[in-house]
This record gives sequence, C-alpha cells and structure tokens, in this order.
Amino acid sequence: ISLRLERAGLIERRRELHEGKWTYRLIAKKRAVNPLSILDLPCAFCPEQDKCGLGGPVSPASCPLLAQWAEKMVHKLQGER
Repeated sequence: ISLRLERAGLIERRRELHEGKWTYRLIAKKRAVNPLSILDLPCAFCPEQDKCGLGGPVSPASCPLLAQWAEKMVHKLQGER
C-alpha cells in the first residue's frame, strides 16, 4: 500500500533506523486545499442529513451520492497531475 501511495505522490517514505531495525517513516505530502472543491458536496443539501451517521438509517459509508462525488473528486485530482 505504501508503495502505491508513494507512486501516486501522496506520501514520502524515508528509511530510518528505529530500535536497531531498519524501517520506513511514512510522511504525508502537503497539498494545497481548495475550498471550492466542497461546494458540490452532496451532504450540504441532503434532505436526509439529520438521519445520517455511521450506524444510522442513512450512512455516509453506503451513500451513493457521496460515493459519486468522491469518485469525481479523485478523477479531477488525477487530471491535475
């Protein structure tokens, strides 16, 4: 997983000695945050917002609108690289 994240430019791996053993420290790369990216977040205008929560009748874990939005954001970010 860490190799995939490193290739995607999301983390940096640094080799270091820890308690006599070689290991890698994983460091998240800082990315500029664009507040405009959440303008079309479906949660802000969802009529089920008051019922939504993990374990509730409506959940972000199973919301198709949130999944579509997340996929769209991933594709958009991949296009920026």
